[in-house]
Amino acid sequence: MYFYTLIKHNLMTTNKLSNLSLEEIQSKKNKLQNIVIGLGTVMFLACGALIYLAFHNKNYGLIVVAFACLISMLPSIIVISQYNKEIKARSTTPN
Repeated sequence: MYFYTLIKHNLMTTNKLSNLSLEEIQSKKNKLQNIVIGLGTVMFLACGALIYLAFHNKNYGLIVVAFACLISMLPSIIVISQYNKEIKARSTTPN
């Protein structure tokens, strides 16, 4: 639940990235990236188990569920890419 709250908060505040310092953006990006890596690893293993069970039990509907779980990670990846764009824009801007 914390993961989705964090994503929702990040999506709601993406327009406010200009109010944050570069260090704050990098900190938020690193935090979200660690969460995505951890949750993504668990999801990937669970999806592998679902695909195995789909073929083992001949219940092929589980394959759709496995891919839908992976697609649910897209909003967080989009937020990370927005952080990366903002960091790149600020680091290339001369002070």
